Amino acid sequence: VGPATVPVADLEIDLDIEWDIDNRVYLWGARVRRDVDESNALYVADFVEWDLIDSERERGLAARFTAWLRAQRSTAMASGQTLKVFHWSHPERSKLISILGLAEVGDLVDPENGVFVDLEKVFKSNFISLHGSSIKKVAPIFGFAWRVANPGGAISQTYLSTARSSNNPDGVAAAKEWLLSYNEDDNAAMAAIRDGMSCWAQ
Repeated sequence: VGPATVPVADLEIDLDIEWDIDNRVYLWGARVRRDVDESNALYVADFVEWDLIDSERERGLAARFTAWLRAQRSTAMASGQTLKVFHWSHPERSKLISILGLAEVGDLVDPENGVFVDLEKVFKSNFISLHGSSIKKVAPIFGFAWRVANPGGAISQTYLSTARSSNNPDGVAAAKEWLLSYNEDDNAAMAAIRDGMSCWAQ
């Protein structure tokens, strides 16, 4: 009944990862928004490895993302601003810990003092969904729609395979564009869910 209690921050980063069939994370996609203002939202796709990756390259990619995230936090703190990193369910937090180790990323993911917020848990604490709590089910409730057709992790593997192995440059470019668009919208969906929950009045 009425608006839900939803965490907010001066600097909000929505985070969504993508992994390949070997369960290696090849993309840390982030969407940055300031002052709960959609007009200034910016998608950051700097942390991606399109070629096949081994554990060393996976660690390197995660480390680059983590360094960027810490820089964002430091800049926010220097300006007296708050920062939160929103993700849906556990994979982003779990993968960061499994790849780099809790000792390395504990300051970011600690439940009490870190910056990570599981938005699915926030949703479940305020709503009951008869059709499950996957982001693909929840976001449309708040009016969000993905730009790509049939968005989902399974079909994304088909596009990733094309991006990695096709001899057609146009096909490779189109596959990468699809994957980045899909990931960007996963992030944007979280922002839409937060905004929708905040003003829910039914």
